[in-house]
Amino acid sequence: MITVIVLDHHGQPVRHARVHISWGSGGFFDTFSNATTGGDGAAYINTGPGTGTISVDGREVRRGYLEGQIIVQV
Repeated sequence: MITVIVLDHHGQPVRHARVHISWGSGGFFDTFSNATTGGDGAAYINTGPGTGTISVDGREVRRGYLEGQIIVQV
């Protein structure tokens, strides 16, 4: 499982943010995982680790190897 915690620029959790993970190199056969943050700013995605890209509300915030708990600031 990967947990993405989304914080605003004040370090406060962001509710109802759309978190999108794209697995692959940007081609036609890439796979995707989506979740929405709750009141704690966390989006829980039931998937294993791997190389991918995280976007929050359509904006790329992290690229590389993804695993465990990841904190991003928007």
